[in-house]
Amino acid sequence: MKIGITGNYGCGKSTVTKIFEQEFSFKAIYADEIAHPLYLPEKPAYGRIIEIFGEEILKPDRSIDRKRFSDKAFSDENLLRKVNEIMWPEMRAEIEKKLLYSGSRTALEAAVLFEAGWNYLVDKVILVYADEEVLLRRIKDSGRDIEKAKKILKAQMPQEKKRELSDYVIDNSHSIEKTREQVYEIWNKI
Repeated sequence: MKIGITGNYGCGKSTVTKIFEQEFSFKAIYADEIAHPLYLPEKPAYGRIIEIFGEEILKPDRSIDRKRFSDKAFSDENLLRKVNEIMWPEMRAEIEKKLLYSGSRTALEAAVLFEAGWNYLVDKVILVYADEEVLLRRIKDSGRDIEKAKKILKAQMPQEKKRELSDYVIDNSHSIEKTREQVYEIWNKI
């Protein structure tokens, strides 16, 4: 059973993924963790990113300053589209490799599961959903930049659209106990 766990920024995807990992022995694959090494200077995406953004996104050691890079990407829809065109195929190839060798129980956590077309790599999709005010409060409470978060949320597929495309939905607007109950209900169905 390979499941995809998706949801927008700040919704609690990682919390749900960790429950599947710790309580049901799923191997977790985190799309964000797959992306980070792909930005290294020796990787093909690095040069293409620098061509688009210029060297002002580089640190003195020539590595990409992820904050400057993401600030710039999320401030311009055209730039973000170009980044996605570069990164999503590279990420998909890595995800496919990991899924191939991950075993029978795997959870792929990816905010852009539908946007990138990775939902076809898994058997079932679980949307982790939270009310927008809850999302923004969590983001603010964690010390992250609320204005940047709003730009990220705007760039993502609306939660209602993801709800329509998902096999299961977890409302993570409440306590961790309520979320865990919903995970168990889904586990009993799959």
